[in-house]
Amino acid sequence: PLCSSTAFATITVSASPTPTISGNISLCLGDIATLTASGGNSYSWNTGVTTAVITANPSSSTSYTVVASNANGCSASTTVNVAVLPPPVASVSGTTICSGQNATLTASGGGNYSWSNGQTTNPILVSPTTNTTYSVIVSVGSCSDIASAVVNVVPGVTANITGNTALCVGDIATLTASGGGTYQWSNGENGA
Repeated sequence: PLCSSTAFATITVSASPTPTISGNISLCLGDIATLTASGGNSYSWNTGVTTAVITANPSSSTSYTVVASNANGCSASTTVNVAVLPPPVASVSGTTICSGQNATLTASGGGNYSWSNGQTTNPILVSPTTNTTYSVIVSVGSCSDIASAVVNVVPGVTANITGNTALCVGDIATLTASGGGTYQWSNGENGA
């Protein structure tokens, strides 16, 4: 007769961890990223760090991977790319206007603009009555730079004409202009 026996084994299936990485993944050159892993009991980063939180100061866009393990010995990994953005270089040029005129200021170097007078468009139209400095923060993502420009306001001119304006036929009129630095008459003359 053949002998037989039956044995049973219980197999426990443990769930794998579901790791996540949080933190700032868009940096300006020179900024420090703080990345935090969660979803496990222990962690191992591709940088060699074994804590849940790491700091990084990449000089170019870099991928960071963490392997998370749970209490049952199961593990899983996830990866995040930290993008390093080049810093914008803001610029804006000043101008000179006459009193009562408008000036257009145009900034460059970024995607978003925030002016010291509260405007967020580019270019902006300003009408200062005295010499005024305007600054603009130019930003791309979280990176920003600032530039300033001066709008100089010069006094306006008041043109005057003096001379004999009542003539007899054949008389010659001498008219004198004042109030400015240069003159252009309607008949083509350009002296005072």
